[in-house]
Formats: sequence, C-alpha cells, structure tokens
Amino acid sequence: MKYAYECPHHDCGFTLEANDDAALERRVARHDAREHRRKFDRARFEDRLEVS
Repeated sequence: MKYAYECPHHDCGFTLEANDDAALERRVARHDAREHRRKFDRARFEDRLEVS
C-alpha cells in the first residue's frame, strides 16, 4: 500500500508519500510542529490521508 498526505494549511504545499502509515504520521506531526506550530491532529490526518 502507498499512503499520501497533503497539508490542509493555506498555501503550504506540503505533500508526502510513504509505504508505512505510521512513518507518514510521524513526519506529518513533525511538519505540523515545525512549520505551523500546532499539535498533531489525528482526525485531520485521517481525513486527509489517501491510500492507493
């Protein structure tokens, strides 16, 4: 399986793909903390997660 995520923050443009959803979750949490200074929101992550 392949997982993809696109940041919902306006004009951010951050996208990421991974083969492991746990690794993708960690990277997205790190991005949220560094770039947007917010805590990781699992519900938002799951809503934006694309699986192929």
